[in-house]
Amino acid sequence: MRALVEVLHYSVGTPIPPSLMHTASDGGGITVGQFAEQHPAQILVVEDVLMNQKIAGMVLKKLGYENILFTNNGEKGVEKVLAGGVDLIFMDLQKPVMGRIDATLKIRESFHLERQPLIIE
Repeated sequence: MRALVEVLHYSVGTPIPPSLMHTASDGGGITVGQFAEQHPAQILVVEDVLMNQKIAGMVLKKLGYENILFTNNGEKGVEKVLAGGVDLIFMDLQKPVMGRIDATLKIRESFHLERQPLIIE
């Protein structure tokens, strides 16, 4: 959970309060299901293997994230990001239609986005 706290705070550009670092490292006072309440984010999973999508969804739902976006290729992932509102992307390394590098470049070239999402590959 500590890594996810760091990623989410980095993506919104805010410093991580020391109390959150303590909470994230030892679970002090925060339940797994409450994680999404304290660290809201719109998450996109770009993964072409259905089983991997299901596993990622299960893990994120345990953390309390309900409206997770999924797509099975980089081109559709770029479309979802360009529609706006995506904070964090978990992107598979190899995908059909548009690969990770091309998809990441397209997203990074989109200057009209209010803020760039964090991409974890």
